This record gives sequence, structure tokens and C-alpha cells, in this order.
Amino acid sequence: MIAKPIPHDEATKYVKDKPAVTRRVWDALHPDLQARAFTISGVECLDAIARVRDLAGSLPSGGDYDDLKSQILANISPWLVDLTADDETQTKQRGAARRRAELLLRLHGWQAYAQVNYQLAEANADVFPFRQYLTSDDGRVRPSHAALNKKVLPANHPFWQNHTPPWEFNCRCDFVVLTQEDADDMRKADAKKPPEDQRVLPPAQLDEIRKNNRIVQPGAQGFMDLRTPREKGGGKGYEYRPGDNALPLEQILERFTDADRATFENWSQTVQLAGGKTLADYWGVTAKPAPVRSQSAVSGKLSPSAAMASLTNAVTNAIDGVHTDGPLPTIPVESLQSPRYAGLYHYGTSKKISIKPSGSWPELTAAHEIGHFLDHMGIGTPGEFESKKKDGILKDVIAAAKKSEAFKNIGLYAPKSKHSYYRSPEEIWARAYAQYIAKKSGNAAMQSGLDLNRSWINYTQWSDDDFLPIEQAIDEVFSKLGWLNNSPTQP
Repeated sequence: MIAKPIPHDEATKYVKDKPAVTRRVWDALHPDLQARAFTISGVECLDAIARVRDLAGSLPSGGDYDDLKSQILANISPWLVDLTADDETQTKQRGAARRRAELLLRLHGWQAYAQVNYQLAEANADVFPFRQYLTSDDGRVRPSHAALNKKVLPANHPFWQNHTPPWEFNCRCDFVVLTQEDADDMRKADAKKPPEDQRVLPPAQLDEIRKNNRIVQPGAQGFMDLRTPREKGGGKGYEYRPGDNALPLEQILERFTDADRATFENWSQTVQLAGGKTLADYWGVTAKPAPVRSQSAVSGKLSPSAAMASLTNAVTNAIDGVHTDGPLPTIPVESLQSPRYAGLYHYGTSKKISIKPSGSWPELTAAHEIGHFLDHMGIGTPGEFESKKKDGILKDVIAAAKKSEAFKNIGLYAPKSKHSYYRSPEEIWARAYAQYIAKKSGNAAMQSGLDLNRSWINYTQWSDDDFLPIEQAIDEVFSKLGWLNNSPTQP
């Protein structure tokens, strides 16, 4: 039998098989693996995340929508509603929590159903070679989704790779499969309509979607942008790719380099999940020996405590992919619990780096403090901050930073007591170094921290265009030092 009902138990399994992880762990995952994990921004309790995951997974198998939403709200409210705040603030926070609960239930429940539906459609594509896009056809449909309503495309068109509903948050669209005869009948019925009003898209419109990610609007009223949030965000943001989600984990890991794969496999052993399992246990990953690193890799000079191992290894792996270093002493990395500081570099007799794991952007902070360490012990004369020297190796980096718009605008938002601190050469260098590593390495967690920092408009970090002269100056410094290294591992 070819056509059969969607197996709800498989849709439920799709959600409940996802490991519950914190947002920081989720940000560190490869995009293909993010779709295989479950997280909730703002919620740090793994048990609470796991309970919400299981509740969302119960929807496809017949769970009551309103009851599940209430239970999800009860689980996330302690993290999203501040009971010490005033009544007006609490009312706003409860409203936001209710919307979050509905989003979690709708997104994951519908995505699970759609995932299994997509797999069945793929398996039967020889019999049903076309798919028709359908919206909820009400006043809440987004314009880009409404422009696709009732449109028919071949099942093998790349459009379906990342536009199978739900392809944006709160998307309520769906698709149905069609036979060749179904498509032919629609073509005949629409033969006298203008091409942009026909349901079965003609070749020119299929090419327009493939090449430019846009569709002609009904009535030929210009084009409608069909890019996903991730495509609009330059590689960041939501995107649902059911074909990739269905790939076995082994096939996804094959896309990694040997060094990155070994790093992920060993890192996954350190990520603790609810119930005492590690991320590696959940996915059945077996750690393999990491490639032998260059003796001048920064990762070999940091000695993190057990609590800081995962964070430190993730950051130093990013650094090792960008540059090596000169002679450096080994330095401890410890956890910091402070209401005032996100990180500290202790440069006295007992040198160490302290990082606050619960800070707003701990990975970026770690790179910042490592930047201080390099400035003090690795670049120029050990024990002296090279950035402070007027004619030192880092003078061009500092000069480029002082010409930037961000540097000029620091005084607009920073307290006056902080002006001299933010404008000091040591802080300029450390912030520039952290942003340099975030950009050059492409580390997702560091990029996320950088974006969050810049969203606060405090001008302590730079826009991409503003940072370019500084980046070029750092390139020149590392090139002169012989530190630039695109291949941090050695066979």
C-alpha cells in the first residue's frame, strides 16, 4: 500500500529522541546537529528542558493542545518570570512566557509531524512527483507564505529542501503530494490564466526560485522574497531542512574534517545531560584520539579545571584554527563567581585566567582574557603588556582601533568611570583579539556572543565594516610573528 496515514508514534519519537541541552551547548553545535537537539533560550535546567521536550513530543500522538501548553508554561515560567519584580513587569513576563510556550509546542509538534510526512513523500516520489504548498488561508499568513499558496512544484525541486513547512517560526502551512495526472489536470484548468496566477509553476518561475529565491506575485505585482530566516541572516537564524534532519548521524559527521570530528566527539563526552548521560551517550558517539597538535598551539598552554574544560577546549580549538604562538608558560583556567566581572586575567606572580560560565558571552570572554595573556606573555617581552608600548608590535592594531567609529562612540553609553578603562590599549587589544578569533574561526558560540554584545549598542565591539582595518592590522602582526596558521593540526 503506497499511501497510508502518518505514523504518529514516529513523529513523537522524532521529538523525544532529541537530547535536551542548554542554549550554550546548542550554539556550539554544527547547524546540522542543532536540528537534532532540544533547547529553550533562557532556561538553564536540563530537567525542565527535557520535560518540555517530552510534552511537545506528545502532541503528534494525540495529546491535548491546551493541556500540553499549560504544562509547558508551568515548566518554563520559573525561568522567565521574576517574582521579585513589580506587577507590571511580571504581567509582561507572563505574557511572553505564554507566547514562548505556544511557540515551543507548535514548532516542535508540527515539525515532528512534518518530518515524518516529508520522509513518506520522499519514499513515494516516483508515484507522487509533485507537491502543492498550502497555507492556513487566513489573515495571519505571512505575505511570503501567502504568495506560495496552492503553488505546485516538482518533488525534486530544491525549493523543498528548506521550504517544507514549518520553514519559519509559527508557520502553520502544509503540503500535499500530487500525481502526474493531478498536475496535468491543474495545468489544463489554468491554461488561460497569466503564468504568475497558474498553480503548477512554469519553467521560468521554477528557475526564478532556484536562482534568486523569489517568486512573481499574483497579478504580476513584482517579486516576493522567499529567503529563509537563516538565508536572510547570513547563515544565522531558523531554518528547517527535513532532508538533512533525516540523515543518519554518521553521514552528518562525515562532513566534518578529521580534526573537527575528533574535537566534537571528545567534546561531546564532557557535555552532561539530564539523567546522568552525556551528549555522546545520547547520540552513540565514540570518542576517538584527537590529532596531535602543533607544540605551539595555544590549547597546549592552558590548563583548565574540570568545570572549565568544555568551555576552554571549545575556545582554544577555535584559536588553534587561526594561529599558533610563541613560547608561553602554562596558565590555569578557573571558574569565576562574581557579580561584577565576566572574566579576569591575573598577571601577578600567580598568573591565571578566570571566566564566569554564566556570563552573557563566556566564549567571547575567554578569548578576551586569552588575548590579555598573549599580550602580556607571548607578544614582545614576557611580563610586559606589548599593547602599552607606543612603538610596540601592536601599535598599528591600537591605532586602527582608535580611528574606528566604535572607539569614538564609547562615551555615548559607557559610564564616565569606564571611559579610560575601555579606551586603554590593553582592553582595546583584548576586545579586538576576541572579535578577530570569533570572525576568523567561525565559532558559532563566539559569533552569537559577539552579536549579542553588539545588540546592546555599547560600542565595546565593532561592526563588521568598522572592524575590517583592525582585522587587517592583526593579520599583519601575526604574519610578522609567523603565527598565522590555517592548519593547526599535524599528521
